[in-house]
Amino acid sequence: ANAAPVKQVWMRATDRLPDDPGLHQALLAYISDYELIGTVTLPHGLHATREGLQMASLDHAMWFHHPARVDGWLLFDLESPAAAGGR
Repeated sequence: ANAAPVKQVWMRATDRLPDDPGLHQALLAYISDYELIGTVTLPHGLHATREGLQMASLDHAMWFHHPARVDGWLLFDLESPAAAGGR
């Protein structure tokens, strides 16, 4: 059964990290990409690791409204409003 293109995932670093806000922003931007492809494939009944399937996240934007720590629990609320025509 195919699912809606929405997913919620809790993530955090396994160890305490230095108190460098730039480091936390860089890591947050890096890990924010982890579940995007897995979310967009849900309505198509595909898994991102399917043989012969090549996928990449081309572009997404982030705004940092206040400091966040990657070594604390973060909820990633993902939605893919459109995925069609190979995009």
